[in-house]
Amino acid sequence: MFASGLEIDFDADGNWTDVDAPRGKVLPAGIVPLEIEEQLPDLSTTTGVNEISRDIYGYELELINGQELAFDTTYKFLGFLD
Repeated sequence: MFASGLEIDFDADGNWTDVDAPRGKVLPAGIVPLEIEEQLPDLSTTTGVNEISRDIYGYELELINGQELAFDTTYKFLGFLD
C-alpha cells in the first residue's frame, strides 16, 4: 500500500495481479493497458477506472461508478459483469 492509498497485489513471480485506487479515485496513468484504455470511450464509459485485476484469462476493470468490464488476454472486450 502506498501513501496515496493505492494498493497493488503481486503473485509469487512478482507480477501484479490487482491494482486498486482509493474509493472514488482513478488509477494513475499507465496502469491500464493502452489497448484497453483506448476502447473505453467506445463502450460508453464516462468514468475512470478505480481497479484492475488480471489473471491467466485476462483483465477485469471496475469503474468509479461500480460498473465492471471484462477483457481477454488480447485486450478484446468480453462484456459487462454483474
